[in-house]
Amino acid sequence: MMIPWVIYTVAIGLVLCLAGACAETALARIHVPRRVLWVGVIGVVLSLTCISLVRRSAVGTSRSVEWNVDVLTPSPPTSSHRSAASESTGVSGVVSDKTQVAGLEAYAAVDAFFVAGWVLASGCCFLAMSLALRRLARVRRRWPRRLVGGTTVLLSADVGPAVVGFVRQEIVVPTWFLSLDVEAQRMGITHELEHMRSRDP
Repeated sequence: MMIPWVIYTVAIGLVLCLAGACAETALARIHVPRRVLWVGVIGVVLSLTCISLVRRSAVGTSRSVEWNVDVLTPSPPTSSHRSAASESTGVSGVVSDKTQVAGLEAYAAVDAFFVAGWVLASGCCFLAMSLALRRLARVRRRWPRRLVGGTTVLLSADVGPAVVGFVRQEIVVPTWFLSLDVEAQRMGITHELEHMRSRDP
């Protein structure tokens, strides 16, 4: 059942993000690096959601088996059941079972539709990110290199100052960056070098 799992995931994520924001404020006051904090928050959220998904799948499988055994293939009626059936009690039981089955089928249909939408949205996000990274890699190859403040950087028309790349990181600065005074350039390059040392993409 995907809908309850997604609601649980969003709720846990919001709570942990709120806690992370509070912790970040506290760490900022004592001048402690805060990158590891958010790595931990993301790790906890992913761990809890995966554990919840595995447990929910196990519970769902167990309940499905119980439903098939107890409802779809009920045990043979006893003499008391036969007596009750003669008084039309069995008819209402069959109607009740059919109603429950119809409800489960409707919920399963909604759940399947939700899963399909979730997969489609995730695929679109992945495709958009892939296209953006491919475009960045293509443009990056056309950027010339320039020595600024003793550091080799990429020179773009309007991108940066920033660090680009995951494996091979480089600093990119826009052309207007070269019009700044030497001290401003040095501060800007030093700032981006700190990002590179911290492996910030």
